[in-house]
Amino acid sequence: MLSDELRVALGMAVEHARERRHEFLTLEHLLFGLLHDPVASDILEACGAELESLEKDLGEVLDGYETIDPGSDLDPVQTMGFRRVMQRAILHVQSSGKGTVDGGNILVAMFSEAESDSVYLLEHAGVTRL
Repeated sequence: MLSDELRVALGMAVEHARERRHEFLTLEHLLFGLLHDPVASDILEACGAELESLEKDLGEVLDGYETIDPGSDLDPVQTMGFRRVMQRAILHVQSSGKGTVDGGNILVAMFSEAESDSVYLLEHAGVTRL
């Protein structure tokens, strides 16, 4: 159901959250992973986003997140926003009769979380849902 590239991007998002010792897996971690997804990054570049600048801005947002104790061995917990975006993208692909969810589907679904830092950063980079 998820494309191989999207699976890799999700893995990157989780690993990035672990490396930063973040308690929660957020849309911002997801966007970080999507910046390294071939489909999503091609879409973002086609929309005029500068990926390096977007990744830098995203890093600044993630730097502001609280961290957990270094000795803690917990996996980051998905936020409700993260879950909603994934579910929305999966349901959209299923209802359209397509078989595979890719980074582009996730980007579109992400715009439904209008108050997230990820959507703010995307809009600031000149990317809109349309």
